[in-house]
Amino acid sequence: MKAKLSFIISGILIIISIFIPYILIIFSSPQYPTRSPKMFLFVHSLKGDIRDWEVVGRYIGVNVHPDFPELKYKLVAIFLFFLGLFLIFSAFRGIKWKKVASILVVVFGLLLLILVQFRLYQQGHNLDPNAPLRFVVKPFTPPVFGLTKISKIRIYHLPFIGTFLYLASSLLCVWSSWLSKEVKALSPQFMFLANEQESSLKRI
Repeated sequence: MKAKLSFIISGILIIISIFIPYILIIFSSPQYPTRSPKMFLFVHSLKGDIRDWEVVGRYIGVNVHPDFPELKYKLVAIFLFFLGLFLIFSAFRGIKWKKVASILVVVFGLLLLILVQFRLYQQGHNLDPNAPLRFVVKPFTPPVFGLTKISKIRIYHLPFIGTFLYLASSLLCVWSSWLSKEVKALSPQFMFLANEQESSLKRI
């Protein structure tokens, strides 16, 4: 029962995460001495202080509106939606289905992390050769989470609620699969003890 409920909750968390940012991006720059513009990375789009980012992007030569298919066609969002449904479906199936669902969640999470890092690499290496700071800014690779320094500009990538929801869903799936496996392994022992007790009662 616990495993079933855990997989249902995991699926719901995955679906909810589609509508919540995964990464919060903040930058500080001499052009903005009194505030730090922010941008939120969803699995389907970028939102926030886009105009401010466009200004800084023009200076350093970074395209703030990348034409990535996973954003343009909402591919990651669609996959996450069906992954969430599959988790809920697997809650009502056997241990094998739960194992497959757990593996899918963990593997897709790692692939998503790799994809984001690759896209950040592309962003930092496909610089505009006509940018004002082209002689100062060299190709760079921002980390998925962490700090990037570009001249006097500081860019922070911080995990946001969507990331934590996905992480919670993954941990819940793995824990539930392990729990189901343990229960299944102990079931024959309980049956044996129950039969022994029944035989003892019949002798009495």
